[in-house]
Amino acid sequence: MRSRRLLAQFVVTLLIALPILSSFTSFADTSSQSWLANPPKDQFGNAIPGYIGVDSKPSQQLLLFPSYLVNFIGTKGSPTQVLSCSSLSDPRCAGGYLMHSRAELQPCTTTNPTDCFLELIVKDSTGKAIKATQVTDVMLPMKQNFQGDQKALLPTGGNPLIFKIPDAAHAGGDLYMVKPDLNMSKDAEKDTFNLIKFEAGIYPVKIRALTTETPTQSGASTNSMDYGGQIEIAGAGDQSCEDGLSDGKNCFVPETFPAGFSFGMKLRLSQSLYGWLHGRFQDPEVILSANPNSTSGVDLQIVAKPIKVPIISGFIKSEGAPTKILDYFKDIPRWGQTYGLVSEGARSGPLSGITIAHNHIDPSEQTFKELSDWLDVLSDTSASEPSYWLVQTIIGGNGDQVEKCTKDTKALAGIVSTNATSYLPGPPRFDNTEQTLDYKVLAPHYAKDKSVFLGTYNLVINGDLARCIYGFSKAPVGATISVVSADGAARVATTLVKQDDKFVNFAIAGFEFSNPTVRVKFTQAVEATPTATPTPSVTRAAASMSKTITCVKGSKKTKVSGKNPKCPTGFKKV
Repeated sequence: MRSRRLLAQFVVTLLIALPILSSFTSFADTSSQSWLANPPKDQFGNAIPGYIGVDSKPSQQLLLFPSYLVNFIGTKGSPTQVLSCSSLSDPRCAGGYLMHSRAELQPCTTTNPTDCFLELIVKDSTGKAIKATQVTDVMLPMKQNFQGDQKALLPTGGNPLIFKIPDAAHAGGDLYMVKPDLNMSKDAEKDTFNLIKFEAGIYPVKIRALTTETPTQSGASTNSMDYGGQIEIAGAGDQSCEDGLSDGKNCFVPETFPAGFSFGMKLRLSQSLYGWLHGRFQDPEVILSANPNSTSGVDLQIVAKPIKVPIISGFIKSEGAPTKILDYFKDIPRWGQTYGLVSEGARSGPLSGITIAHNHIDPSEQTFKELSDWLDVLSDTSASEPSYWLVQTIIGGNGDQVEKCTKDTKALAGIVSTNATSYLPGPPRFDNTEQTLDYKVLAPHYAKDKSVFLGTYNLVINGDLARCIYGFSKAPVGATISVVSADGAARVATTLVKQDDKFVNFAIAGFEFSNPTVRVKFTQAVEATPTATPTPSVTRAAASMSKTITCVKGSKKTKVSGKNPKCPTGFKKV
């Protein structure tokens, strides 16, 4: 429970601040999807003090929180009370300065026509559609579900959706949990909610009965920090569900995805997604269409293959630890997950009296650097490789031309997906010198079994955005994609996969980590100087003497063919 409470406190702190976040220890079996970090323990199962660690396991936050609608009362930045509401008409939702909600979208109906879930999509390896049937009798209603309000652009927040897919059975059965979540906020002076973050996940799950009694949730607190625990999943106080999601009676534990299937979801949104998304999946197919029930909304469909993501995790003795690792734990009070902590005051004491690990959920410059430093300590090896299907809004701007063009398009800019453990925050960054979109990724070089872990990267980018960045015309664009290792050498290269009227899709796979840069460069052919048209009398032998040269002008490239080809004015031969 302590780890969940710390995460919840961290998230609530962010909400309050909104202007509107020498020995290596072995772990559990890598085959377990519900893998959890384990610190060194004594013969009685108690954590041994004097160890520091790290854990990069993704998706914890999505599994941690249910639907909720909360009202912050007091002064902006300093709430005196935080109350949960069942609807906007609930008296508990009156008199605050800020409302925040997390809505797990519910199926679309005539009474719930937008900001809703349209379809779960499942395909086998041949592309054949697999039937998925929603079941509603396996999960108890969550305690803080709430009724939405279309006029205020507030979605209805309900339970996670459970589906039965017999033809896509996994090791734990044939049930799947779908969580499409919209995080929204509204200042008291505003009439409508604003979308802060979109995140969604699909999980194969098995059901396990809880072993302890569910705590009572009052739905109110005079201490905003304590409220972090109250907006968790109902029954999350049961420590036997640390590896899953609880409804107060059962724990829904994630399982490994079966091989050979693609999964996806189709959502109907009242507000168009703006900016970039990041996915934990491979080969995504994205379809955007008009929302028939909202002039400003969209229907969003994403279908992709699940991927395995390596976890960087481990513990070392704090005494004698490398200085670069110890420096991450020097600030007081120390943040992170503690094990066997006698009192919160111990966080400020010497490291010899505490066992603590940093949990890295969302990407940041700090996270990237710390995980990179831990790779040296942990032999550049993964602790586990669970499989995931996750997507979320990318937090962080991009500056320069990409940021300007993203604002100009006023639409979904693109989706970046990778099986890397970590990546720099924000969308791909534009390198003015190389005229490339660069994306920095990080993962262990070796998998748990000591095999070389190979990377995947997909970029789905709005075609109008790409043309804006480079100043291209509406003509089709081409591109190359490469992986540049830390020594500057390009290890792998491939070309454009495909493009439609909205998106340009790239894919690359099979490259090695630990710390490479994925680099995409766009091109667009220009009209070349016309060459003489061969006459009918030209012989086959003469035609065979024709040569082709490549000419460049800045980022533009063209090919010219002929017996004595020359580059157009302003172009240079390469």
